Amino acid sequence: MGIYYLGGLLQVSSVGTIDLKSGVSVTMNLKEGIYAFYDNYAISGFILTVSSSLFTNRSVIIAGDKSPSLSIEFGSDGATFQSNINRMLNYRLLAYYK
Repeated sequence: MGIYYLGGLLQVSSVGTIDLKSGVSVTMNLKEGIYAFYDNYAISGFILTVSSSLFTNRSVIIAGDKSPSLSIEFGSDGATFQSNINRMLNYRLLAYYK
């Protein structure tokens, strides 16, 4: 795993999985940065940016399409994911703000 500086961003390669059960909300605290999300079947794949600044949106989907069966809400306690089907949602932190 290499570490590269992209302007003010530090590029990393860390991965994880969120086990989503139908109708059950899962909340996680996301470090400020850029993430890619995709499920086992690559049905939902998108990249979002997360900001903890009070003066900007907490998050914005900047590329790709999110599945209509998946919802994401952002609040002071982090990101809350909910799906109407059981799925393993994989994520990769692509870069974070140093």
